[in-house]
Amino acid sequence: MSNDVSVPNVPSVVTVGGVTKDQLRRELRQAGVSLNAMGQTLLADDRLTISESSYLVPIVVRTVRDLGFSEGATAAQIERCLSEFGFEACPAELAPFLRLQFLDQPKEPRLTVFSRLISPYDVFPNGFYLQNRKDGLWLRGYTASFDWVFPPDENLVFKLSERTSGVSRNG
Repeated sequence: MSNDVSVPNVPSVVTVGGVTKDQLRRELRQAGVSLNAMGQTLLADDRLTISESSYLVPIVVRTVRDLGFSEGATAAQIERCLSEFGFEACPAELAPFLRLQFLDQPKEPRLTVFSRLISPYDVFPNGFYLQNRKDGLWLRGYTASFDWVFPPDENLVFKLSERTSGVSRNG
């Protein structure tokens, strides 16, 4: 399968890390990327760490339906099936770097970066999604309870496992 024909121009490999959070925020600003309040909270939180050295992350985009869930699925259901597809949850730090490397995102659809929860509480942002709206490019944080069902047509970004991609964390 290709990265995903329904979402053109998504990079197949994302370079992650190698900058400080301040540098990353500056790069997002310079690229004209807006963050909502939850995105700002998540990016500022100490639990979201940015690797000091850069590394490559091969990614793929799939809908929840592509994973076999025609009625949608919770994050736990999705995570349980990832290994059979050769996918993994993305490192949480991937989203802002993907945003910077995917500035030509079409208006539709949005992309939710599937990552493990930083916080178990649904009042704290759980992750990021990328969106190109009429007011510009966004990196938006979101919250979701454990029983939240991702709709079947939700586009999720996954990390390809090393055994699937042939790309190791060190490149």
